[in-house]
Amino acid sequence: MDALMHISGSDRLTPKISQFGSVASVITWREILSEGRTLHEVGSEQFWKERFLFLQSSYAWSKQRFVQRTLREYRNLCRAKSQDIIALWFDTDLSSQINLIAILSWLKTHRRYAQIFWVDVSISDIDLADQWTDQQISDAWAHRKELSQDDIEFADYAWQIYCSDNPIRLTQISHSNQTQLSALPQNISVHLKRFPAVFNGLSEFEHTLLQKLATHGTSDVDAFIDELYRTQLRTYGYNKLQIKRVFQKLSPWINSTTHEVKTMGKKILKGQANAYSLLKDQGYLGGALTYDYLWDAQAGRILKL
Repeated sequence: MDALMHISGSDRLTPKISQFGSVASVITWREILSEGRTLHEVGSEQFWKERFLFLQSSYAWSKQRFVQRTLREYRNLCRAKSQDIIALWFDTDLSSQINLIAILSWLKTHRRYAQIFWVDVSISDIDLADQWTDQQISDAWAHRKELSQDDIEFADYAWQIYCSDNPIRLTQISHSNQTQLSALPQNISVHLKRFPAVFNGLSEFEHTLLQKLATHGTSDVDAFIDELYRTQLRTYGYNKLQIKRVFQKLSPWINSTTHEVKTMGKKILKGQANAYSLLKDQGYLGGALTYDYLWDAQAGRILKL
């Protein structure tokens, strides 16, 4: 087992993997590359600078936290040069898959001759990963997929386009069935719907959150976020802080006292008004400015403004 290294996409899963056999090395990948600006060259000085600036401005991460939680694990990965078998334990949701292709892009350059496996952890509930049994870990490992060089090239290509300033080219990835990374094409489709919709200026997730609030209401924002967290986990893979950030972004159309959706918010949901001009900012999804593009649901395609 000395030649085997595991990379875990979940803090909750890492301890379980560490107990699996006589594991020599387990590294936890703590990033949310599905949000904020990303650069293709994973691990470069500019890459980490961009990531820190995003996490600092969006989630108030300190430099110390960034170094301890993210850079330290990355440095452990850089130092792990003797392992020639690498297992990537990642779920099938959007956030996990974006992290996965970023790591595969890095491995393509820095561990070119390694034997790489994807361990799909969607066979169980990742939110309860700390409760996984040894048998569940063994089952996930037994169903691992060995990735070919073509799979790795495909992941790197998808990552390059994701990091480019033109997400339109991702459409061809979303229609592909030529890879063992079977969850990736569908997640690229999910990603494209995160750009503001022609219909009302909301991303699909923003629309879902506002619609759910308008339909069911809530007297407890934390409970509302907890429920939405559970229902979207297998699709977006957002954590609760990410969902709270979206909730706050939509605050112009939510009553601060009752949490009811205001009249204008209901009009936006019906397409009778558009949120684009008020929401527009300089935020990024990958390498593209979010509000430089629109998602046209009727045509099923993304448009450049």
